[in-house]
Amino acid sequence: MLFGSWAARQIGRAGHMPTDIDILIVGDADRNAVDLAAERVEQRLRVQSRRPSRP
Repeated sequence: MLFGSWAARQIGRAGHMPTDIDILIVGDADRNAVDLAAERVEQRLRVQSRRPSRP
C-alpha cells in the first residue's frame, strides 16, 4: 500500500514534491523479495529508500 505525500501527489493533491515514498507491507512477505523490489523502485523513480534494519 502506498500512502503519504508521494501518493497524494500522484492523485493530484497539491503540496511540495516529496523526497520519500511511504510503503506499508501487510502480511508475510519474503524480506529478500521486498528488498529487491525496493531497489527496482529506487532505480526507476531515482529515489533512495530507508529500510528498517533486519532483526
